[in-house]
Amino acid sequence: MSPKRRKRLRLPFVRHPRDASHDFDDASYDGGTSGGAYLRHVVILAIVLAAIAFFIRQFF
Repeated sequence: MSPKRRKRLRLPFVRHPRDASHDFDDASYDGGTSGGAYLRHVVILAIVLAAIAFFIRQFF
């Protein structure tokens, strides 16, 4: 009598990860360092930090 074989549980997303090569092409993706959204966030952050520094120097 041969031993009973257990069916191994296989996770499809581990064995076959999603192919993300079509998400960004080389022309439109350069790491996210240059672009409108990134630049806008940097400018907003700089304005907010400057405003906080201004209020701290004026009132404290």
